[in-house]
Parts: sequence; C-alpha cells; structure tokens
Amino acid sequence: MNQGNSPADTKYRPRIRQACRLALHDGWDRLGLLIAVSLTFLSFLCLPAAVGYWVHKPVWLKIALLFLFSTPLPALFTGACSQFHKMESGEEASWTGFLHDSVILFFPAVRLSIIHAAVDTSLGVNLVFYLSFLQKDPLVLLFIILWGYISLLWTLMSLYLFPLLALQEYGGFDEPDRAAKRGVLAAYRRAFYLAIGSIPYSIGALIASLFIILICLISKALIALLLIGALSLQLTIAARVQLAGYGIVSPPLTDGDPPENAPWLVKK
Repeated sequence: MNQGNSPADTKYRPRIRQACRLALHDGWDRLGLLIAVSLTFLSFLCLPAAVGYWVHKPVWLKIALLFLFSTPLPALFTGACSQFHKMESGEEASWTGFLHDSVILFFPAVRLSIIHAAVDTSLGVNLVFYLSFLQKDPLVLLFIILWGYISLLWTLMSLYLFPLLALQEYGGFDEPDRAAKRGVLAAYRRAFYLAIGSIPYSIGALIASLFIILICLISKALIALLLIGALSLQLTIAARVQLAGYGIVSPPLTDGDPPENAPWLVKK
C-alpha cells in the first residue's frame, strides 16, 4: 500500500462522523443513482433466488447454477464503489458508468469474493468446532476469544475491500513514476492496513453500515430501493476518509476552505 503520511503526521484527522455526514449529504444529492444501482443489483439477485426456489435436484446442478448466477453481484457492488469514487473526486458518475465499471472489474471482484467466501466458511467451521468442545474443555474458551478477535479484524477488513479494489484497479494508488500493485492480494493488504490503522474509526464504519442495513430491513421497501446503493456509497466514503488521513486522496473540505480547492465539503 502506498503509505503516504501516517495520520499522526498530517493535519487532517479521519472522523467517522464526517464520513457519515458526507455520505448522507451526497447520497441525498445523488438519490437517483443510488436507487438505480440498488434496483440493478436486485434484478441480478433475482436469478440466483429463482434457482434456489425452483431447482432442487440434482444438488450439484443447483450449486453450479447458484454460483454461476451469483458471479455478477460482487462485480456490480465494486462497479458502484468505482462510480462513487469518481463522484467524490469531482468526476461525473452515472448508471451507464456503473455498468461499464462492473464489466471492467468483473474478474477481480469475483476472485476477491471467492477468497472472501472461503475465509468466511473457514471461520464458521472453526466456530462450530470450538463450540462443540466448549463443555468438555473450558480452555477452549480461549480459542473462541481468539477466534472472536480474528473475526472482528476480518469483518473490519471486509468493509474496505471492494472500495479499495475499485480504487486501485483504476490507478488510485499509482505514483508518478511507479504503478501500484493491482489484484486481490493487494486489496486485502491495503484493507488490513486501513482496518488496524484506526480500529475505533473502522468499528464506527461497521456500526454505520449495520445501521443502514437495519433501517432498510425495518422499512422493507428500502431493501430494494436503497440498500446496495447506500451501503456501497457509505463504505466508499469511509474508505476515502481513511485514505485522506494517509495523503492518498484529498481530504474533505471544511467550512473555512474555498470550494474550488477540492470536490469534498464536510462541516467540522
């Protein structure tokens, strides 16, 4: 990861409150794009949902079809993050650009999601294994606690994966004389740095994401209209605010700065 300056060495301090305010402000300004992204994602989600409902046997065919029809979903999420990166950097963001970026980022996004699903499965299997021995050996509780810390770190990393993948594949980490590393492993490495760089900030970003999901679940209609668009925007801005602390991207503007200096505007 292009480290730039550490947050301690720069004037700008990432704050999750600023990130949430910016996401709310920009999400309202581009509400149409958020709805278009969410509805597009939902339309592709209907394919694996239909397979799960209608196809029962043979099991291998059901699994193969579920995997095949689910592959566009991570690419669509990454494409949304890519458009929101462009929007926050002052470029034009559109639904057609979202589809274009989803196609360009298809294979990196699918590889990232496969690795992510494998690690998620491994963590789940380990939890079941430890819980099965908990009553027989109380020392297993120590492994469960360790599993909890590892799972928390993995969850915090997951917040930044798709926004970082979208940014790096379009040269967001490149230097004038050197191209930054691309690929899935580079995205995981950068997500790890962001997750541990400010754990309270990352936990705040996690809480904000869970709040968005909760609001959409309560309202039900917002699941289709806003969930994916709002979540991808919030995660993208959360990642950018973190990166601004390292000097990777321009920080949001404060009230005393002239608007022409940068595309972001966040109140202190």
